[in-house]
Amino acid sequence: MEKIQKIRTDIRVAELAGLGQICLGEFSAELIESDANLANIVSKASPIVDAIVDAMNKDEVSLSLQDKDSGRDSTYKSIVYLVRGYLHHPDANVAAAAQKVDAVIKKYGFELIEVGYVPQSALIKSFLADMNAAQLKAAIDILVGVGALLITLDTQETEFLAFQKENATQLNAKLESANASELKQELIKLLNGKLIVYLRGMQAIQLANYKVPCANIAKYINDANEVVRQRRLSKVA
Repeated sequence: MEKIQKIRTDIRVAELAGLGQICLGEFSAELIESDANLANIVSKASPIVDAIVDAMNKDEVSLSLQDKDSGRDSTYKSIVYLVRGYLHHPDANVAAAAQKVDAVIKKYGFELIEVGYVPQSALIKSFLADMNAAQLKAAIDILVGVGALLITLDTQETEFLAFQKENATQLNAKLESANASELKQELIKLLNGKLIVYLRGMQAIQLANYKVPCANIAKYINDANEVVRQRRLSKVA
């Protein structure tokens, strides 16, 4: 199992909040209730993530970003509901095609639209890649309207990322205020010094109920660290 790396300290506040959301979301209520140590860490980290997200949501740029996020959320839900409707189609070929596409959708579920901006963009990218796989093309072609919605989602995601990048400086300036900076340091300390250290211990003793969360969190952190690394390289170049 891949060792969970620590989060780069030069990560942006907004990126850290999104990363924190998706990482903490990996733990089921049952797992948290059964592990007092994990529950203690989560109970300390969650309010900090919420405070950063709340600061983001009060920004005008963030309100516009929310609108764009709502658009892609709506399109994704339309895809899910349309495909599920086709599952009950009287034509056996249509129903079979819907089953094939729905099997992919089930990998993501509605959790895809319940995470933060950064992890959601990563999930949408993965979702669209799966949907564009050659083996699904025939099935999607049968399901009238699904292909068009996928194109719409792709366009909305591109626009969302462009807007986010265009306004990153303005948004980040607000979030890098003294208060937000303190929150960031506190959250980094909790995630790197407490949560990741604890999860590495769970990896070492190979507890079954930690296997999936640890693997997913390792990937989320690697992806976030790579974004920071690439940004740093682009400034140096």
